[in-house]
Amino acid sequence: MTDTDLVWIADRNLQITTLSARLRDLLFPSGTPSRLHVSELWQDDDPFGMMLLAHQWVLEGERMEFDTERCDMPLRISIEPMFDLSGAIAGVGGRATPGVGGRQSRYEERGLEEAERICGFGTWRKDLKTGKTTWSPGLYEILGIAQESEPPDDLRVFDHPQDAAAVSDTIRDAEVAGGGYRCDHRIVRADGTTRYVQEQGHTIYDDRDRACAQAGGVIDITDRKAAEVRLAELAHYDPVSKLPNRTLLEQRLHSSLSRSRSEGTGCAVLFIDVDDFKRINDTFGHAAGDELLAAIGARLNHHVRASDTVARMSGDEFVVVLDGVTSREDAMEAAHKILRSFEMPFHLEGARDCRVGVSIGVAIHSENSVSAKALIDTADREMYAVKRNGGRGIKLASTQECAPAACETPGCATSSAARYPLLIAANA
Repeated sequence: MTDTDLVWIADRNLQITTLSARLRDLLFPSGTPSRLHVSELWQDDDPFGMMLLAHQWVLEGERMEFDTERCDMPLRISIEPMFDLSGAIAGVGGRATPGVGGRQSRYEERGLEEAERICGFGTWRKDLKTGKTTWSPGLYEILGIAQESEPPDDLRVFDHPQDAAAVSDTIRDAEVAGGGYRCDHRIVRADGTTRYVQEQGHTIYDDRDRACAQAGGVIDITDRKAAEVRLAELAHYDPVSKLPNRTLLEQRLHSSLSRSRSEGTGCAVLFIDVDDFKRINDTFGHAAGDELLAAIGARLNHHVRASDTVARMSGDEFVVVLDGVTSREDAMEAAHKILRSFEMPFHLEGARDCRVGVSIGVAIHSENSVSAKALIDTADREMYAVKRNGGRGIKLASTQECAPAACETPGCATSSAARYPLLIAANA
């Protein structure tokens, strides 16, 4: 220890019991408070409470030494545990040596700023006594604010309007419970762009259990959210047509069936197979075939309602779920619209035009099945009936038809004539 060292001692509650004269004159020239907590040392130069955190580590047996800058002077901070006669930690002793570590401190500060920028991380602190809010450089970067500007008192001004209420509810619930909060939400940066962030915050209490500050951190998770969206697309969408795949189709069909039961409406499935698709692949190649599948998906979406679902099952097979169908006529009208749309050619890359037809099988929930799988299977079977009759047509399953494997109706007709009473060719 040198004559210029600044020394303090604190008990296990981190209440200051001893201050060297030099430190007292430096920090409290107008008089030392009767009760002084470690968190109040250097508080103007330590807005994020790192000194307090270091003291808490020392109480667990660590010895801390680091270089920093406080009161516009470079300091080397050394903090060690103090033991009683039994060997238990009784408090903390700290020493700050002026004139050491300033250059390293500025280097570390620049390193911290760079680390925050790379990781998309920033922190903030609000002193509840003074109302002063302090942001780290990383938070300015995340919010798109110049570091020279004064930070707003309330970080909530950057919340996305659609997320603001949920964020406020989360913070309020945490305050009522007396703990911290953590939530993912969107923000609107100063330049108007939207980003996703994960935000955490907590309240800091003094030795009398009075709230003295609030602190927290914000991480930019926009890239992670985009990756989650891409993974969801891989899991639920066909990469060629960009339509829902079988997994997502079944989920939406289950939801449609639930609404049908609760609202007393109907639900229909159109199972669609592309006629002559193999000819396109053999003539123009698989790349042209993929292009045609994507174009077919777009055309199907164009000729159904926004509430309906168009999905690609596999190969050249598509399924349309018609939500809220009230009659057989509604389902057949939608199927006719799709069938007629294929009278127009598809324009493929290289100014190549091609024509294909479709075979459509139709099954209605209220008439043909009680499960999603049975409804799809019934529509699939009707589609194959159209294919056997030359394609380019529509086949509606007969009323109360049951899938053979699940049929429990005595005397259920299974002959071709009885099971397929309606066949409409494309030129009908």
